[in-house]
This record gives sequence, structure tokens and C-alpha cells, in this order.
Amino acid sequence: MTPNIEQAERMLAELDSACGKICSGVKLTKTMFMEKRNGS
Repeated sequence: MTPNIEQAERMLAELDSACGKICSGVKLTKTMFMEKRNGS
């Protein structure tokens, strides 16, 4: 794995934790939408 990929993953992890409840809500909404779209 290259340092650039590791740095990108670290940035994404920090961004994800910084988002907190807001991002979790968005992911939950997106997941529910995808499930309805897939008919599950």
C-alpha cells in the first residue's frame, strides 16, 4: 500500500468521525433508499 492511499484513508476516517451524527443520518437515509430501490 502506498503512503498516498494510507493518507487518503486516514483523511477519510478523520472526516467520518468529524461528521458524527450528521453523516450517520445521511448514510442511514441512503441505505434505506437503496433498500427500497432494490426491493428488499
